[in-house]
Amino acid sequence: MKAIIVIFSGIIMFFYGCKETINNNSFLPPVYYEILTINLPDNYTVKLYSSDSDSLTYAYNEVHFKVWQNNAEQNTGYLKVYPKMRMTPHIEHSTPVSDSFAYNNASGYYSGFIIFNMPTSPPDLVWRTRFTFIDNNSTSHETDSIPIYISYHPEKQLKYFYDLSDTTYYTLTLVKPFNPLAGLCGLELLLHKSNVYELEFDQITDALMYINVYKQDSLYSTSGNTNPVIRPDGIYRGSINVPHKGLWIVADTIYYNGRIITNNPPPLPEININVE
Repeated sequence: MKAIIVIFSGIIMFFYGCKETINNNSFLPPVYYEILTINLPDNYTVKLYSSDSDSLTYAYNEVHFKVWQNNAEQNTGYLKVYPKMRMTPHIEHSTPVSDSFAYNNASGYYSGFIIFNMPTSPPDLVWRTRFTFIDNNSTSHETDSIPIYISYHPEKQLKYFYDLSDTTYYTLTLVKPFNPLAGLCGLELLLHKSNVYELEFDQITDALMYINVYKQDSLYSTSGNTNPVIRPDGIYRGSINVPHKGLWIVADTIYYNGRIITNNPPPLPEININVE
């Protein structure tokens, strides 16, 4: 019986070893870090929170909002967020965000994601952001040019690639894992497209993905990986096997709109997974 228990424990460690190294206890309630307060017209106040860290970062951010009008907390309507980075007086671009941030009854927040494709470098490079709350009467309450500052963390990643055949830019964003332990763990990705101006981004939810996982210093490929597939929340979810410490590469071949879009021209977009 002891031998069976030891074997079973080893299986559990293999499948769950690749959890994030921080906040490993799944029974702990989520932490919401307050980032910013925004005042909107008509006595609306919006507070922005992050569940990742105490600052917004380059690449993927899971964000949440609380909304009040005259100190009365709101639980209807929805939010829209539009960040814009002005590079020069004549060149500017945006970045992928949730189409809208709807109220989640379970958490008590308006929730979604913002993917920042550039860190900030004040005072010249700052994300100027328009926040709009649409109430349950479909009335918009909007403020523009709110500055947002973004820090850089190398474990948070996004990869650009360009498909020459349809002159489209694509953004592949890592949702998780960021700080994994060795073992089999979940892989989550988001995919967006935009034109050359990068002012509007469309989320792609009907692509097919095929991954290859290998060690950078040896080109050793692992088995047991599961190709990411789309889920109802718009995130592609699969799994990767990173059995020991070191830098692992996740190469993603993506089939979309009747063709492979990730090898024209090569190479494939690659996500770096550092196992400590």
